[in-house]
Amino acid sequence: MRALFLAAAIALPAFGRAERPLWTAGILSDSHVGRTRESCDLVAKACRLFAEHDVDLFVNCGDIADRHYPEAYPILREISDTAFPRKPVKKIWVYAYHEWIDRLKEPWQAVMTDVKRMLGAENDLFETIDFKGFPLIVLPQWWNGTEADRAKVTAMLDDASARYPAGPIFVFDHVPGTGTTENSQTWGNGWRRQLYSRYPRIIHISGHTHGSLRSELNVWQGEYTTVNATCLHVWEGHSVGQVPPAKRNYGALIMEVYPSRVDFRRFDVRTGREYGTNEVWSVPLPFDPATAPYRRDRASAREPVPQFDAGAKLALAPDAPFSALSVSFPEATSPHGTYLYQVQVL
Repeated sequence: MRALFLAAAIALPAFGRAERPLWTAGILSDSHVGRTRESCDLVAKACRLFAEHDVDLFVNCGDIADRHYPEAYPILREISDTAFPRKPVKKIWVYAYHEWIDRLKEPWQAVMTDVKRMLGAENDLFETIDFKGFPLIVLPQWWNGTEADRAKVTAMLDDASARYPAGPIFVFDHVPGTGTTENSQTWGNGWRRQLYSRYPRIIHISGHTHGSLRSELNVWQGEYTTVNATCLHVWEGHSVGQVPPAKRNYGALIMEVYPSRVDFRRFDVRTGREYGTNEVWSVPLPFDPATAPYRRDRASAREPVPQFDAGAKLALAPDAPFSALSVSFPEATSPHGTYLYQVQVL
């Protein structure tokens, strides 16, 4: 029996951050809280992190609770209302499928109106917000469900493009476009990719796929730019049929908007430690698809390939009573760490 290994790591470019941003946003997604205050602990930690970094905007990109929990939303409202004592912070909540579970027989619009009330949310289900000289578009998970909703979103994008003829258009959504960020080939949405591709200035920020912010696979540039805020819940693998055991995930984003770029900094909310302080995901402005740094071909070309040390060996150990076989091997080394191992048994 032979075992072949493919170790993939993710390289990130280094950028300085000498000047002060025009504004900043703290972004998380897929918090999947339960009914208790204890289940909201990671959201509370994220809010404290955002307050320490003096953000101007707070965003949760959907799947706020694990199910439709009326007990949870007032707790989250209190946490987000009291987390920012130094100044008023604009809050955006994206409405997604897990807010609808348990009330699926009712129209999602009515259920989300209840969620909005319990959260004390300022934004509606569909909304365009003019924020510090930039357009922010907020969309629910189901906007692609009807022709009327697709027409509504197209009109929102056309209006933002006309009123803001230069600079990025920020779209806060729950689902990525198909074939963009990690695992979107399985969990992405084709209507989004098709529509957003008509607006190259879009910076689309989503969740849904439960990836890891340690991976550069969660920033993508093609016809437009998209960043996946991953999840504040569990990181669940890569594709249907190849799902490793779920791992707790603790990542949240701080987005810094500058005149010439948008930086995405990635943090562990438990410790406030930044993932790669000199390896910020930095999106240059204006968008140019020919030179965009996060095109897949360009990102792949600059990534060093992780290597196993000379003499590294695979160890196999049968588990009594020989019902399973444990496989172990040393860590592969890379300047950026090793993100993924794949073991093939031939």
